[in-house]
Amino acid sequence: MASGALVTLPVIVSIIMALPLPVDWTLQRAGILESTNARRFVTGLLFGFALTPHSIYISITGEI
Repeated sequence: MASGALVTLPVIVSIIMALPLPVDWTLQRAGILESTNARRFVTGLLFGFALTPHSIYISITGEI
């Protein structure tokens, strides 16, 4: 890999990593399952890891 090369996750991996956050929110909002701080931390962390590489890529290259 060249120096300074951007590395991003495949889009499908990002989608899979981001899905737990809206699922957790939906289950909590519907009253099916109460969310805990640990669950919020894990889902937020996955969501952040899923979207950050793409956000950086877009901000540097201007491409979507």
